[in-house]
Amino acid sequence: MIRLSLLSLAALSACSGLDDLVPGTVDDDSTLPALELGATKLHLRTVGDPSAPVVIAIHGGPGGDYRGMEPLAQLADQGLFVVLWDQRGAGLSRRHPCNEVEVDDYRRDLEAIVDRFAPPGRPVFLVGHSWGAMYATWFINEHPGRITGAVLVEPGGFTAAEVNAYFSRLLGTAAFDEGLNDALWSAQLVTPDDHVRADLSASAMFEATSKPLGMSTTDPMPFWRSGGVVNACLPVSAGAFDWTQNLAAQTSDTLFVRGDRNTVLRAEDVARLAAHYPNARVVTVPGAGHDLIWSHRDDFVALVASYLAAQLEGAS
Repeated sequence: MIRLSLLSLAALSACSGLDDLVPGTVDDDSTLPALELGATKLHLRTVGDPSAPVVIAIHGGPGGDYRGMEPLAQLADQGLFVVLWDQRGAGLSRRHPCNEVEVDDYRRDLEAIVDRFAPPGRPVFLVGHSWGAMYATWFINEHPGRITGAVLVEPGGFTAAEVNAYFSRLLGTAAFDEGLNDALWSAQLVTPDDHVRADLSASAMFEATSKPLGMSTTDPMPFWRSGGVVNACLPVSAGAFDWTQNLAAQTSDTLFVRGDRNTVLRAEDVARLAAHYPNARVVTVPGAGHDLIWSHRDDFVALVASYLAAQLEGAS
């Protein structure tokens, strides 16, 4: 994980060779597992039997990557096919300008991945973390009944109003945190005039919010590279969204997971989000924060495996 202080970011603004500070994308490194998808190229890894029920992991951000969700690969041992991928403009996937990381691009990407790996008739589950849980809900709202079930880990909200309230709590809690102040100041010093600078700046901002989210300081959730442009541009293109209008048609069970160390997404907040789904259950992981997929990976994978097995048994 790249951890950059205010002074180091300030120094970087005046130097060259920034490419050495972040790993290359699929366009730079031909050895990375990848999938050509329309006009983009995604860093993507699959594990397990391609004919088995499908689990599609959807990482957070926008602009995160799947590295912290790699514990889900263990589900292949349970007879499942797991798809791990970095979203457009994020992680080690291809970088794009702002007008190529809009909501329509993201909608089409997830639709294409679901259709490619889980043709109609094959069970398919979405496991989303944070923004990824919002992204999964957006897909479900657009395609109710298309998926067999979903595990939603600490989503910020499913409407623009809910997300605004979430970030008001997050930034209010962290407003006087030294890390956040450093990140905001460094963003002024390092102009995101290219993807590398934008990605480094986004990494600093993500780092700054870890304390109120209750994330581990001893076993931090790893990542390859942040996606600065998509983190800035995708929310703007979403506008005044509402991804709840068709959720009542998703009649299968939906599992919400939260950590009790997260002071931003409280139990009552998750309960309100879960109420958008007709058949939702909330599980709280004790001693966990927003990074529970990584920090409590054995418990989390066991929880997901149990949920998936129940859904598959009920569908048979």
